[in-house]
Amino acid sequence: MTNYKIVVADDHLLMSDGLSMLVTDNNLGTVVAKAQNGKQLLEILNSHKIDMILIDVDMPLVDRLKAAEIIRSRYPSIKILVVTQHNSIELMKKFELLGVEGYLLKSCDRMQLIEAIQKIKGGEKDFPFLQI
Repeated sequence: MTNYKIVVADDHLLMSDGLSMLVTDNNLGTVVAKAQNGKQLLEILNSHKIDMILIDVDMPLVDRLKAAEIIRSRYPSIKILVVTQHNSIELMKKFELLGVEGYLLKSCDRMQLIEAIQKIKGGEKDFPFLQI
């Protein structure tokens, strides 16, 4: 499903490039843009039709939950997968309450990320650590 449009939002270029390659190499969609901060992300969303965002929690120019709140209010159809280093049940629950579709740790393996993207594309949620 290469028409599925994805934005990768992470301020670390290596992470952003790696996520983009994973998406492309596994035919999960097309990475149409990358954002290094919250301002860039919102500019991209204003100018492109996006299906999903892979977003880090810690990005410049946006606080942890603010980007998800803005995206949910302005672009309710965009699916959001948080990919972060923060192993916090409390933070995961906050994102889940905001309507985010998934939350993965950056320490996950490649297959966990692929499966999470596929589940979310299929209309499911992916919060594996909340099911423990």
